[in-house]
Amino acid sequence: MHPYAITPGTLIVALDIGKNVHWFGCYRYDGRLVEVLPPRKVRSDSAGFAQFTATVDPLLAAGRFPAALFGNEHTGVYHEPWAWQLDEHYRTQMQPGAACPVTYRWLNPLLTKQRQAETAVRQHTSDRTVGQAIAACLADGLGHPAQLLAADLTQLRELVRSYDQLSRQVRHLGRLLAAQVDRLWPGAVADVAQFRRAHPDLDPPTPIVATHALDRDRLAALLLHCPNPHDALALGAAGLIHLFHDHSYRAGPRPPKPS
Repeated sequence: MHPYAITPGTLIVALDIGKNVHWFGCYRYDGRLVEVLPPRKVRSDSAGFAQFTATVDPLLAAGRFPAALFGNEHTGVYHEPWAWQLDEHYRTQMQPGAACPVTYRWLNPLLTKQRQAETAVRQHTSDRTVGQAIAACLADGLGHPAQLLAADLTQLRELVRSYDQLSRQVRHLGRLLAAQVDRLWPGAVADVAQFRRAHPDLDPPTPIVATHALDRDRLAALLLHCPNPHDALALGAAGLIHLFHDHSYRAGPRPPKPS
């Protein structure tokens, strides 16, 4: 992060992003912050963005400010929709040579928290004080340029995020299913190698599945077709093998290899 210099008279638009409601305030910087418009709140939807632009655009067009600086904390996912809309709506004014060039920056939330701690007598956070802290950080030249990903990279990131969420859900469901298996068939699933290392003085168990229980076809066949352990025991070894074969699962001794 490289600090930058602000042109005197710059309009600073500080956005405090929330889940359902965003706050924004407008300030003029002339060595210190002077409030142009007091902080106000809008919905985080497209109607709220229309209210935001209806408030800010006349300030940009008035000729009162040589430049404008927008900024918000870069945290979570709630800033992303408005980041795209800001980039689209002000794209022309973000180009060199604009009458009132617009710059958009993101701040680390730690910076705003530190600024609040330095300036507030009471350590109390409110939407208004957060917006003022964001404006003060921007006035000090903090933050980094907002860098929006290309559409294909954004889609890839969302796919990876969805994959990670699904993977966590699968692991959670796997733990729940393993606990249910232990309730149905105590001792049916066991890591024999781990048991031998932990208890070398005891005879190891003879489980139905020794490793990677939820990946084994035999356990899947029991859960689907014979979930009652008493029924499984009544079938005996031969009956279980027939059960597996009837449902196209491999079971039983391996046939001898041809000589």
